[in-house]
Amino acid sequence: MTVLKHVEQSDALRAGGVAANRFRRAGALAGGIAGFFPILGSSLPPGVGLVAYLLSLAIVALVVWPTRAHGSAQQLAGLFAALVLACIVGAREVFDGLIPPQTALALAAGVAGAILLAITGSSRRSVGFFAMFVGGGTVLASGEAIRVLAGGNVHASVVAFGLNPIILAHYSSLAALVALVMLVRGEWRFLGLISFAVCVFGTILTASRGPVIGLVVGAIFVLLTRGGGSARWMRGLGARLVALLYVLVLALVLLGLHGQALLEQWLRTGDEDGNASTRVRAWDAAWSTIRSHPLSGGGIGRYAEGAPGFTLGLPDYPHNLLLESWAEAGFFAGAALVIALALVARRAGLAGAPFVIMGVIDFSVSGSLNSSVTLWICCAFALIMGTREIAASRTPRIKIRQTPRPAFTERAR
Repeated sequence: MTVLKHVEQSDALRAGGVAANRFRRAGALAGGIAGFFPILGSSLPPGVGLVAYLLSLAIVALVVWPTRAHGSAQQLAGLFAALVLACIVGAREVFDGLIPPQTALALAAGVAGAILLAITGSSRRSVGFFAMFVGGGTVLASGEAIRVLAGGNVHASVVAFGLNPIILAHYSSLAALVALVMLVRGEWRFLGLISFAVCVFGTILTASRGPVIGLVVGAIFVLLTRGGGSARWMRGLGARLVALLYVLVLALVLLGLHGQALLEQWLRTGDEDGNASTRVRAWDAAWSTIRSHPLSGGGIGRYAEGAPGFTLGLPDYPHNLLLESWAEAGFFAGAALVIALALVARRAGLAGAPFVIMGVIDFSVSGSLNSSVTLWICCAFALIMGTREIAASRTPRIKIRQTPRPAFTERAR
C-alpha cells in the first residue's frame, strides 16, 4: 500500500509538471501582443485597439499568474504610481468638461498593459517573451526599410503600416535595445544580431530624434555596464563587437554614399520643416504655463500658455512628457510622473536601467501622454530584467563533490 501511494503521488507530480510545461511559452504570447500591437491597432477602429490589447494581455496574465515571481507586487510600485498620474489627468479632464477623459483612459490603458506585461514576463512561463516582442519590432523596421528603399521619403508623415514615424521608431528602437541586451548577456546569438541590425536600420530611417537618441544612450549604457550580467560578459563579447562594428559600418556607408546632404536631412539641422524650432518654442510655451499656473496647470491640451498649441502655430503637445504633465494637469501630475519613473528605476536595478534611461530620453524629446504606451513597456521590461536578476542571484548554486574512483588494486581487494 505504501509503495502504491508513492507511485500515485509521483504520477500526480509528473502530470502537474506536464501541465505546467504545456503553458511554459504562454508568456511569449504577451510579448507578441506588445510587439505587434502597432500593426494590429492601426487596423482596428480608434479606441478598439487598446481594449483588445488589454483584454488579450489580461488573459495571458491569468494563465501565468500561478507562476509569477515572488515579490512582484513590490516590483510594480512604480507602475501603480503611474496609475495615480492617470487619475490626476482624468480628474483634470473632467474638471475641464472633457468627458470621456480620453487622455487619461489612454494613459491608464498603457500603464495597465505594462503591469500585465511585467507580471507575465516575470513568471516561469515566459519562455520566448522578449523574442516575440523583438520579432514585432523587426517586422515594423523591415516594413519601413522596404518603404524607404523603394523610394519613400525619410520621416514621412505616414510610414510603414500606416503608422506615425515616431510611433514606429518607439517600438523598433526598443526592440533593438532588447536585442542588444540579450546579445551582450550571451543569451542570444546570430538571429538576435540580425534582429538588432534590422531594428537599428529601421529606426534610423524614421529620422525620429527621440527614439534614436534614446537608443544610442541606452546602448552605450548597456555596453559600459555589460548588460547587467557580468558573469556572462565574455560570452557576449563577440556579439558586442559585431554590433558595434555594424553600427560603425552602417554610418560610414550612409555618409559615403550620400555625404553631408543625407546627414543634414536625417538630423534636419537646416530646420526646413520647422520641426526643431517649433519644438523648442513648444517647450518654452509649456514652461511659461508652468510659471503662470504651477499647481493647477493650464488644462489638458492647453499647454501653450493656457491655450491649445495650434493657436500659436505649435504642435498639439510639447513633445516632453514632464512638461506636458505639469503644464496641463498641474504640479501633482508632474510629481507623480517623476515618482513613478524613480520607483521603476530603483526596482529595476542595473539590469533594467537601460530601458528606463532610453524611455526617459525618448519621451523627453518625442511623444505625448496619449502615445506613451511604449514608455510604460520600457518600464515593464526594466522591472522584468530586475526581477530576473534578483531571482538569479537568489538561486542557490549546488556544487557536487565527486568522490575519487578507487584504484584498480583497491577494487581487486
